[in-house]
Amino acid sequence: MISKKQKIHLEAPKGLMNDPNGLCWYKGELYVFFQWNRFSKDHSYKEWGLFKSSNLLDWDFHGSAIVPDQEYDNNGVYSGNALEIDGKMHIYYTGNTKPNGIRKTYQCLAETDDGELFQKKGIILNTPKDFTEHFRDPFVWKGKDQKYYMVVGAQKVSGKGAIALCKSCDGKKWNYIGILAESDNCEMIECPVVFSLGEQQILLFCSQHRDNDKDEVLWSESLYQLGEWEPQTGDFTVGNLDEKYSRLDWGMDFYAPQTVCMPDGRTIIFAWMSQMDGEQTEIFGEGEPNVHCMTLPRELTLRENRIWQRPARELYQLLDDHIQIPKEKNHFQQETIAEMVSLSERTWYCKMELLQQEGIFELNINQSEVVFCYDPGEKQLVFQRKSWIRDGLEQKEVTLEKLDDLEIWFDTSSIEIFINGGSVVLSARVIPTQQHTKIRFQKSSKDMIKSMNMYKMKGRKSN
Repeated sequence: MISKKQKIHLEAPKGLMNDPNGLCWYKGELYVFFQWNRFSKDHSYKEWGLFKSSNLLDWDFHGSAIVPDQEYDNNGVYSGNALEIDGKMHIYYTGNTKPNGIRKTYQCLAETDDGELFQKKGIILNTPKDFTEHFRDPFVWKGKDQKYYMVVGAQKVSGKGAIALCKSCDGKKWNYIGILAESDNCEMIECPVVFSLGEQQILLFCSQHRDNDKDEVLWSESLYQLGEWEPQTGDFTVGNLDEKYSRLDWGMDFYAPQTVCMPDGRTIIFAWMSQMDGEQTEIFGEGEPNVHCMTLPRELTLRENRIWQRPARELYQLLDDHIQIPKEKNHFQQETIAEMVSLSERTWYCKMELLQQEGIFELNINQSEVVFCYDPGEKQLVFQRKSWIRDGLEQKEVTLEKLDDLEIWFDTSSIEIFINGGSVVLSARVIPTQQHTKIRFQKSSKDMIKSMNMYKMKGRKSN
């Protein structure tokens, strides 16, 4: 069995990792907390683990940070975020409990003044009467009026999804204001995030479709809306989560994204690189001590009223030896394109610039571990990966006016593709079928490639 251990992505050394939490720049380091089951590769237990880095390249793993050891969180330390207030990191999270098998949640606070010892301060918000106990994932920020605001993912008593808005003068004592936005199409909203790119305010959210009778998740997706909100009334100019939304990622594995503002003003986003069901997770984790990872950190910008994503600029320091392409040292030319690129490793970077042609562009990685196909006539991009549950390929489709360039970051068991400068991104985990890499271009694709550069990649440094 080929190892699935990633080289450039954050993953826990054992157990199951899921949502990134508490992204916070504090005392010269970026804190990336995450939900973690260190005992098993399933969702039966939840605490927060922690990575730290000063440069997005060298990471220290600090193990357990916040564990479920209180009456108000004894069935799981669920997602939340972190914010520096008066020199202390304030950590907001959902405490999950199940007395007599019935869910009861609390929004909770922990603090640290050294980034090492996290002291729990207890419950800061009980579930308001408008909602069921599917009420979780607080995200807190400081408003322009110097007050603090919190959004919480929620399910209304009607069984439909919503986002609750709360307010505080000091970040400790909180009052529920009302519903910021709601949905008629889904049964739960998870992981809301409010942030700004320039003067534009943006709402990230995950719409979760559930069978309320069975209390089971059916499917979910990560979305965003552009809008403005009025803090005095809690009114959001969009308000309806079923309209005017966009997807952050068009691939198979991207969920629960969270942002952080870096010291230089950049907005960075991480997400959980998974949307696997239980069967997929079990098979993917076979033979490994751990399962799941984070996406690469990405820089966000706003262009054409949409979020564009690019790999964090620090990541380009991971590019190592330039890979010599057959017949040309640095790039392809129309008359010299090879149909096959063969590498001895699985971790690599590739940037392709394309000419506009009428023919279909298609590339196939590792005998259909990944297949990428663009039809300019239909203006449709088809992204496929080999299924590890059943025979055949899984597929996603994107409408795309044109294909100018591709930037591929391929790790041992994942791929992230940035298209047209980051206007569209595709993320997916991949089951390795061979130790090396082979990339095949269909003959009709050759005239579309203007240039192609490939590099081996160094693994991220970690302790």
